[in-house]
Formats: sequence, structure tokens, C-alpha cells
Amino acid sequence: MVRYVVVRLLVAVPVVLIVASLVFVLGRVMPGDPVAVMLGDQGAPEDIARLRQTLGLDDPLPLQYVRWLGQALLRLDLGDSIYLKRPVVQALAERIAPTFMLTALGAGLAILGGVSLGVTSALHRNTWVDRVVMVLALLGLSIPSFWLGLALILIFAVWLHVLPSSGYDGARYLLLPAVAIGLSGMGIIARMARSSLLDVLRQSYVQTARSKGLTNRTVIWRHAMRNALVPTLTVVGLIVTSLAGGAIVVESVFAIPGAGRLIIQSVARRDYPVIQGGVMFVALLYVLANLVVDVLYAYIDPRVRYS
Repeated sequence: MVRYVVVRLLVAVPVVLIVASLVFVLGRVMPGDPVAVMLGDQGAPEDIARLRQTLGLDDPLPLQYVRWLGQALLRLDLGDSIYLKRPVVQALAERIAPTFMLTALGAGLAILGGVSLGVTSALHRNTWVDRVVMVLALLGLSIPSFWLGLALILIFAVWLHVLPSSGYDGARYLLLPAVAIGLSGMGIIARMARSSLLDVLRQSYVQTARSKGLTNRTVIWRHAMRNALVPTLTVVGLIVTSLAGGAIVVESVFAIPGAGRLIIQSVARRDYPVIQGGVMFVALLYVLANLVVDVLYAYIDPRVRYS
């Protein structure tokens, strides 16, 4: 198992390097000048030129890239924010708690709700329960998270006055955003869990277990579910990582002072270091989530590890 994890970590290194390179290049080709944004209409041409030189933006792009990548990899230094005038790591660390809690709540809702609904639908195949669950799953897939967030604010904050509409002061403020980003993931996981469990229940070893007199509950939870979880885990890994990206949009809808909102504000300010650091953070979340999924693969199905 240790060797398996080490190999997966080594495979992730090139992915991080490629993402870092793409983020740097895309950040530099974006229209707009961060110095012009900082100085506004009052900035004289000589002031703009002087500040660009001070920030190192006049250096050749290869030199800027090597300098930034060397600092990021060797010293874990993502540079200083052009707009905030402080280290990017510090700026992201101050905003990471709401984003992490929002992603965790959304992922928990998507996984627990999706698996439960998928199993329930599979066990009641071709009944009204199955149809209702699949309709709900389709609705979750079809509704954009930002639109759902606005609808939840209207219902629970404006009409019912039971939950706050914006800001962040504890987990209570994250309930509506978590539902907004978790509902689509719940629909995808529910459909995959249903399909996987139905496929496993048709296998011969499940019929053999039933013929031995095992209860239906034992057959499903001790034999069928373990194999049905393998394809479902793939979807879960993709959903968890996509929730981190979805949190960026939802944080703006609910005015949550998280890392996602900071990244969007930095795009408007052309704050290259924060954009690069924020996207690198999301990329590392992707790598970490995929690593966890790979380890769970090996735990559930040892054949994955041996191959």
C-alpha cells in the first residue's frame, strides 16, 4: 500500500508543474495591466513605468516564470499580492476557513445524500420511489448552483427569515451555500450509485449468496455495496474537486469572505500572484482528492493495488 501511495504522489508532481505553467501563462496573457488598476486614472505614464519596474513586471516572461516557480517550489513562497501588499500565502490562509468548510459541507451533502438516494432507488427499481428519486437527481443536475443560491436566498432569507442571506459568522451561514453547490453533485452520485448497484445485483455471486440463505440486508451491504462503490468512487472524486471550483462562484453570490471570492476579486484587479496562488491551491485540492480516491480504490479492491 505504501509503494502504491508513493507512486501516485510521484505521478501528481508533473500535473502540478503543468498547472503552474498554464496558470502563469494565462495570467500574463489576460487583458489589462495590474499597475494601471492600482493607480487608476490618476497614474501618470512615468509613475506606471516606475511601479512596473519595482514589481518586476518589466522583466522578460521566462525570467518572471523561473523566479516565481523557484520561489513556489523551493521556499513555498507564492510572492506578494500586488494589490494587498502582503504575502499571497497569508492572504489565502486568512480566507481558507470558510472555503474549506463550505466545500466540506457541500461534499458531505452530495456524498451522503447521493449514495442514500441511489441505493434507495436501486432497491425500489421501477416503483414510484425510483421515479421520484431520479426526477430529483435530474433537477439537481439541471439547476446551476448560482441560480439555486439566489432561489434559496429568496425563500429562506427573504420570505421565511430563518437563515442568513450573506456573510460568514459560523456554520449556520454556510447551510444555504452548501446546498447550492452540493445538490448537483448529489444528483450525479445518486444516478451512478443506482446504476452500479443494479449492475452488481445481477452478478452470479450475489445470486449465490442469496441461495445460501443470507438475508437481503447482508447480501446488499456486505457483498454488493463493496463492489458497487468502486465506480461510484470515481464520480465522488470528480464531484469533490468540482465543488472547490463551484465554491468560488457561490461565495460571490452569498458574499462569503472566502478564498474563492478573493480569487474573483484578484482577477478584476489583475493581481497575478493571488490568481496564480489561488489556482494552484485549487489544483492541489484536485490532486489530493484524486490521491484519496486512488487509495480508497486499493482498499476496497486489492486487485487495483496488485496491478
